[in-house]
Amino acid sequence: MKTGLHGCVLLTVVLLTEVDRLTKDAQHALRRTMEKYCTTCRLILCCNSSTRVIPAIRSRCLAVRVAAPTQDEVELFKDLSVDFLNSVNF
Repeated sequence: MKTGLHGCVLLTVVLLTEVDRLTKDAQHALRRTMEKYCTTCRLILCCNSSTRVIPAIRSRCLAVRVAAPTQDEVELFKDLSVDFLNSVNF
């Protein structure tokens, strides 16, 4: 196992979106992957409907529900995104 500064274990973090849209077979494969790499990897799973995620995955996760953003928050994010993109030199 890799360790970093001060002997801390280094973990790989993976973000998966729309997990609820995976087929059942793909979700079962994801569960096997979660079990295989649980000591070295942390997954952040995002979905629109947790009921469409198989129970075997849900039981291995800490659920964090996030409310939909308000229209003002969406507009602010769009403005910030445009400002950021305008400041980047490609």
